[in-house]
Amino acid sequence: MTIVKLPQDIINKIAAGEVVERPASVLKECVENSLDAGASNIRIDLTEGGMKNIQITDNGHGMSVEDAEQATEPHTTSKIQSLEDLFSIQSFGFRGEALASISSVSQFSLTTRREEDSTATIVTMENGNKQITQGGAPVGTTIEVRNLFYNVPARQKYLKSAQTEFKHCITLLTQFALLTHTVNWQVFHNNKPVLTLPATNSWKQRVATLWGPEKGTDLIEMNAGGETLRIQGFLAHPRHASEKRDMQHVFVNNRAVQDFLTLKAVKDGYGSLIPRYTHPSAIVHITVDPKTVDVNVHPRKLEVKFSDTSLIFSNVKKIVSQHLSGFEPVAASSEIPLETFSQPTPIRHQHRYSAPSQQAPKPQPEDVRRAMNLYTLQSPAISSAIQPEDNGQIAEIQLPEGWKVIGQIHSSYLILETTDGMMVMDQHAMSERVNYHQLKQTSDTISSQKCAFPITIDLPPQEYALFEEYQELFTEFGFEIEPFGGTTLAVNALPSVIGDSNAKEAILELFHDLRSEMAGNNSVEEKKDALCKIVACKTAIKFGDLLSTEQQIALICAWIDTPNNQSCIHGRPCTIELSDKEMRKWFKRPSG
Repeated sequence: MTIVKLPQDIINKIAAGEVVERPASVLKECVENSLDAGASNIRIDLTEGGMKNIQITDNGHGMSVEDAEQATEPHTTSKIQSLEDLFSIQSFGFRGEALASISSVSQFSLTTRREEDSTATIVTMENGNKQITQGGAPVGTTIEVRNLFYNVPARQKYLKSAQTEFKHCITLLTQFALLTHTVNWQVFHNNKPVLTLPATNSWKQRVATLWGPEKGTDLIEMNAGGETLRIQGFLAHPRHASEKRDMQHVFVNNRAVQDFLTLKAVKDGYGSLIPRYTHPSAIVHITVDPKTVDVNVHPRKLEVKFSDTSLIFSNVKKIVSQHLSGFEPVAASSEIPLETFSQPTPIRHQHRYSAPSQQAPKPQPEDVRRAMNLYTLQSPAISSAIQPEDNGQIAEIQLPEGWKVIGQIHSSYLILETTDGMMVMDQHAMSERVNYHQLKQTSDTISSQKCAFPITIDLPPQEYALFEEYQELFTEFGFEIEPFGGTTLAVNALPSVIGDSNAKEAILELFHDLRSEMAGNNSVEEKKDALCKIVACKTAIKFGDLLSTEQQIALICAWIDTPNNQSCIHGRPCTIELSDKEMRKWFKRPSG
């Protein structure tokens, strides 16, 4: 077969495969151009997560007719004139590929006007056909991208749901907003405002707004270094450490990047201040000589390569550690994975993670019914008190014959004697599994209770943006929530399982978890299941909750009658079962 040169439209589509992955990729390239143009006001309008329409409007300095015409051609840029420029880049965009790639896989239009021009230049492109006209428009640039991948069905098929694509867009815009506190941001989704960030006087004020009032009031500011290397940013108080990494951001020379080495340095800097399975919330901005960092190693400029990575790592770790000196370590929370606890090395291989032996007798059905009822009443995470008349019922609950509760250790684990040995039981994992089963059983008829007074919840903007997406689901689940101005919500009613005692904390954590748990869940049933899991976890008995003997028995009986009780909903085992034979072997005793 003869080798031929590809047509330009094919070349552009191939390039688009590297540059444009999803609506957020389009947004990234266009917002970078707006910031490079000196915009102080940026408005973004999205329809169906950006799949149907993306419009970016800025008040930057605009383009001339000639520049507007050239902007959609491949390999055209105002940022690079020579090879040396490639290694001293200060701007966001620089390759000259973005608009050509985007316009080749969408119905594209660009409207731009400079202050010195009386009319605006309008460039429209579809299927490689370009038209240039003149019209009226304010100073600045508006880019509209409609029907992304309409002419590349194979790429369109791999886009996720509108909610998922919208989530990626909000995550991206949050990164931009974190470092551009002098820019006023407005974001609309399906014609509804979802994010409004007025320009602020300080970087710290912008970070506090995005992180929300809880974390925002405890910000620890970093600023150290000199001309060749400067490390700035903000650290959250150690008590805000989380199992998720979604509140970690690294910037290099004003560019958001994925740099896991820097994040490891941050975590090492926190050291023993946080449980080792958690991750700190942190923003790290590294300023270095552009010649010592390569930003051209990734098609979408998501990664960078430092000339001296060990220097960056050691300095970030040291500066984080210095700024956290004087803080006390934070106690482990309820979300402790089992693998963080080590068993004696010689016997680790002998442990079996399992449900109770199949031969173990089950409690009588009437005992199980009482236990399930009393478990719900007794759980510290669900109810504040037991009615006096219930105390008589507690004594009637019976464990299976041959089983005996020995007690609770560290207010976290239950020790149970069985007919064949013993079990160590994770009270949080057990409670979480029981809660999940109960919620699934009643998900179509979840009862709701009115709050004595409305509970006001202040959310970070990126979490508030999820409210409208899932408002109907919240209502089905027993919540009654309404906007209360800004990014504040008023909660007027709750599912009965949550109760009043820890409602505010549970709802804040619920919204935080929505960003990750709902990703990829497209059907209503999938979303309801994800919400069941979140609520089950947040309302479960915690590590550190002291349980009476009666409460321990009620939990164990409820757990025994719960399907799939070998593990919690996150896959962690609920129990470790140790047989008498194994224990005799450990202590070098003859078998009985």
